[in-house]
Amino acid sequence: MEKLKLLSTGTNPQTVKESYVLPPELRPGNLKNSCKPIPVIDLGGGGGSSGDADESIINQIYDAGRGFGCFQVVNHGIPEGLLDEIRRCAEGFFGLPVEDKAGYCSDDPNRLPILSTGAAVYRSSGKSYWRDFLRLSCYPVEEFMHLYPEKPPEFRDAITGYTVETRALATRILRMIGKGLGLDENHFEGALEGGQIRMLVNHYPPCPDPSLTLGLPRHADSSILTLLLQRDVRGLQVLHGGSEWVEVEPLPNAIIVICGLPLEFFTNGLVRAAEHQVVTNASTTRTTINMFVTPRRECLVAPSESLITDGTPRSYRSFSYAEFTEAHAAAEHDRRKTLDAFAIKR
Repeated sequence: MEKLKLLSTGTNPQTVKESYVLPPELRPGNLKNSCKPIPVIDLGGGGGSSGDADESIINQIYDAGRGFGCFQVVNHGIPEGLLDEIRRCAEGFFGLPVEDKAGYCSDDPNRLPILSTGAAVYRSSGKSYWRDFLRLSCYPVEEFMHLYPEKPPEFRDAITGYTVETRALATRILRMIGKGLGLDENHFEGALEGGQIRMLVNHYPPCPDPSLTLGLPRHADSSILTLLLQRDVRGLQVLHGGSEWVEVEPLPNAIIVICGLPLEFFTNGLVRAAEHQVVTNASTTRTTINMFVTPRRECLVAPSESLITDGTPRSYRSFSYAEFTEAHAAAEHDRRKTLDAFAIKR
């Protein structure tokens, strides 16, 4: 535990140690902030398939995927009580005594579950990032539930319920994206069959000087979709138009949907993977719950032939999801470098 020196253990630091101070070009605030908000889409409550959604919702989701690669959904059908419980348990976990968390602590990035701090894969700068995190596999539920944290005592049940609900929501959203592309609504479900869901709880304590560091650097996700839950503390920023950071406004009980790079590959670039980063603040702890919905490792990542036309020729070669994860890690989650690794050269 002492070796890791979790930011959330002990008193709040009064200065930013050199190990967290980023080079000037990597610090927040180098790009002007945009006042253009990311889309907020009302799903109309309930669950069900995309057949329950009217054409305007499908078009809104597709347009948001093309423009931002990120949007918020409200009236999504996940019970408010479950959202409150998973947030309370996630925040409570980081407030546990040291001895209750010590068994999860590790500096081995491949261990799951893992409680750690700083950077996971973003190591080229030689700097750490201002966060602690808990990462675990949580789907299939039957396979991983025995590894869920035992404290707080309600955490295991909350993870189980939230995993089931978020997977259903992700499936529903992918069906609507498929319909927006003119594909069969079940087009993406083959990729998800047998795929895992990983939970990442990011915990960002107050930072003495937020201008010097980041909670997470600019990156794109390796999931097909990421579903993010937060409270009312700002921090997430999404890159729009390649030059403007859009601050995501927290909305009560909204789920933030972030399109990952596999979805950009699956759609031949018609849906964009959102590049995003996390800034810190000097006064308030921020805790977020991220659910990464991933294809199975042997899944073939390739666009539907119906998406390839004379006007939109095929941009990327086919590859397995396992090959993608290796390339993405080597590129340190950089969107452009990962796309280039699979681009068809003409």
